[in-house]
Amino acid sequence: MTSTKLELRDRTALITGGAGGIGAAVASQLASGGTNIVLTDVSQASLDQTAAGIGGGRVLAIAADVTDAAAMRAVVDRTVEQFGRLDVVFANAGIGPKPPSTMLTTDPAMFEKIVEVDLLGVWRTIQPALTQIVANHGHILITGSIYSFLNGMVNGPYAASKAGVEQLGRALRSELAMHGAPQAFSTPAGSRPR
Repeated sequence: MTSTKLELRDRTALITGGAGGIGAAVASQLASGGTNIVLTDVSQASLDQTAAGIGGGRVLAIAADVTDAAAMRAVVDRTVEQFGRLDVVFANAGIGPKPPSTMLTTDPAMFEKIVEVDLLGVWRTIQPALTQIVANHGHILITGSIYSFLNGMVNGPYAASKAGVEQLGRALRSELAMHGAPQAFSTPAGSRPR
């Protein structure tokens, strides 16, 4: 499949897990190139600190939990209200088991929480944005993991979730191609649980 470069100046990108790490680094890079940025994470204080570090009036920080479908729809609505469009969604929020544990010893509530954030949170981030992505021939990116493909021993719920988002990204890549928005990627392949 041929890749199409998306000009990002004056476009808008929504980044979950944006208060630090990969999300904050990508936000900073995109903002330096003239992209409007919408950062989400669970802590408004952390988001505000990250947004201040990026600077400029083109950063909107909205605390939201990716496991809350209504909250993520509200983030998308607020994004479009503020910037007039949404072109890139980077579903980056994720958690891992702390401490790592075997399937025998994993707390069932922790297992379900990880799947809720790392798989269903990706879906709840992407789904309300799809109309904008199609209309603007945009891009969807998903933070994946090497655990999508390799043994997830002592990281079972994380590995299962990342295998799920890999397949979600593959399905989106095929489905969005007919709309001229062919770039749904699971990236970076070598990321580790946080």
